[in-house]
Parts: sequence; C-alpha cells; structure tokens
Amino acid sequence: MVTEEKFYERAKKFNLFKSVIDDSCYTMEEYVEKISALQTDKDGQRVILYASNADAQHSYIQKAKAEGYDVILLESPIAGHSIQKFEGSEEKVRFARVDSDLLDKLIPKGDERTSILTDKEVESLKSHVEAALNSKTYTVRTEALSSDDAPMLITIPEFMRRMKEMSATGGGGFMGMGDFPVSYDLVVNTNHPLSGKILQSEGEERDGLIAHAKDLALLQQNLLQGEALTTFVNRAMERLV
Repeated sequence: MVTEEKFYERAKKFNLFKSVIDDSCYTMEEYVEKISALQTDKDGQRVILYASNADAQHSYIQKAKAEGYDVILLESPIAGHSIQKFEGSEEKVRFARVDSDLLDKLIPKGDERTSILTDKEVESLKSHVEAALNSKTYTVRTEALSSDDAPMLITIPEFMRRMKEMSATGGGGFMGMGDFPVSYDLVVNTNHPLSGKILQSEGEERDGLIAHAKDLALLQQNLLQGEALTTFVNRAMERLV
C-alpha cells in the first residue's frame, strides 16, 4: 500500500508530477521551478494547479491552458493527504484544484477587472439570483469576468472539498466532514450579456434565465443529476421548438 509518506518521498525523487498540458513528467523540484514564472501569486506562493479527473475537468483545464498555466493530474484516492504533506513541507508552495475557483482567485496577481454594470445594478442582479434560487445550498457572489466567460460558474471551496474527500478516505483528523451539508459558490459574471438580460427581465422569464444558467454551471461540474437533470433536458428541448 502506498502511504502518503511514501508518495511524498517518491514525488521528490521520481517523475510523479504529470502535466496534462504537455504530457510530461517531473519531480516536485523540477515542477515547482517550471511553474514559478507564471504561477506565483501576489504573496509569493507558487500555486500548483491540479485536476483529479482530466475528462470531468476538461473545460477548466483548457481555460488554464489558454492563460498559459500548467495543470498536473492527481488521481490517487490519497491525493488530499499527500497535498497536505507537500504544503506542510515545501516553502511557499500551495495546491489548488483547477475547478475550485476562478483562475484569478486561485492565482491572484492583484489585478482587478472592471464591471460594465453599476454598483446598484450588481446588487440588484445578486438579489434577483438569490431570490430565484431561494436555497442555502448556494452562496451567490458576483465577479467582473471576461464577457467570453460563462454567465455563471459553480465552485466548491478548496478547503471544504479537500476536507470532505480526506474524511471519505479516512483519517487526517477530519472524520465526520463527509457528513457536512453540500454547499457551493455560485459566481455570477457581471460582464456577460446574460446579466444585463436578467436585469431587464421580470417574473418567470427572469427566473427561467437564472435557473437555466445555474443548471449549465452545475452540468459543467458534473453535478446535475436525477430529477434536476431531467428538468433541465426537458426545458432545453422546449426551447428548441
């Protein structure tokens, strides 16, 4: 059995960090040096972006690639434990799953985009989304992203997701975290044309736009299942007629 201690030691000595961008393998030392130029945040932390499933997180990997970033693949069930070991042993090195937040938040450089909406419009947009969802499952936040980015994105806070995964595999001092209620951050892109359309709409039309954008965000994270998926498919079919 490969323990987290053995995995850590092997990664330091052997090529266990595999890039999903160029398919090359690196030792930990080589990889940290490789990403230092672009993936160092405003606080001097080298941020290692990783994916646990290259197919499921494909769109997020491609987005990182478009920004010039690299992503490694960590598929092991004990990856969460190993990451804790890496971060505790290596100076100024931090791991972040590529789909756990916006790239600007995962590797903050201190730059901020400007929203095309006024502060009042942003507040109104957030209120409309919160009212339409009417659920404690989602924490709604607004971000001024590129107009080419999705209108809404679902993210799972890195700490919460990591602790739940570690609890599920046992140990790590986080037993019981797997029973915590699921919660997601719903990021609303204030620079996407849909945001303006939501502000101009009312009633069922507005709620429908919000629900459809939210379901697309869930679908991108492979979180749309069961009745919710059926409802989404039926709604999409109706829009084709």
